[in-house]
Amino acid sequence: MHAFARRVLFICCLISTTVLKGQIGIVAYTGLSLMYTPNPITNPENGFMSGYHFGIKALYGKKLFVEPGVSLHIMQQSAQKNLDPFNGNPSIYLLKIPLQMGYRLLETKDFGLRASAGGNLSFTTSVDENVINLNGGSVKDVQFGILLGGGLDFGVLSVDVVFEKGIIPFYALNDYKADFFFISVGFSL
Repeated sequence: MHAFARRVLFICCLISTTVLKGQIGIVAYTGLSLMYTPNPITNPENGFMSGYHFGIKALYGKKLFVEPGVSLHIMQQSAQKNLDPFNGNPSIYLLKIPLQMGYRLLETKDFGLRASAGGNLSFTTSVDENVINLNGGSVKDVQFGILLGGGLDFGVLSVDVVFEKGIIPFYALNDYKADFFFISVGFSL
């Protein structure tokens, strides 16, 4: 690399670091995941599959922000009458990589209100053995969804509610898509 290019790169990095200092927040979170699909094999009673998730995200910016993240979602494979994500039923494991743009609607020292929208790229990492013959070949390896959500900040504590509308079919053998609803509680690191 030429000396001039190195200097320009160094100056750009220095400016970026100075501008972003104090504008980056890292949040570790966990919460409840709900999945809906009209697939009669996994959802014969038109209910929800429950699950849980944990992950980490970053918020870059003050008023207008970018919010990338990564999370692992453990979802039950079939709908249940009771929303119990820890009942030991066979699960599907999804690695989700969201990227959202957001706006801080209100921000004080101890309280904040955020709105955000974006996309979510999901990868199926594992499917537990089950009696409905759902396996790694039955679920698409990659899914994509549109996100719409909001959050409340109470000092270092945050509560987020996000809806994901499935765009790409979730199941490989038919065109059934999956929609998700997430409720998360997080702590700023």
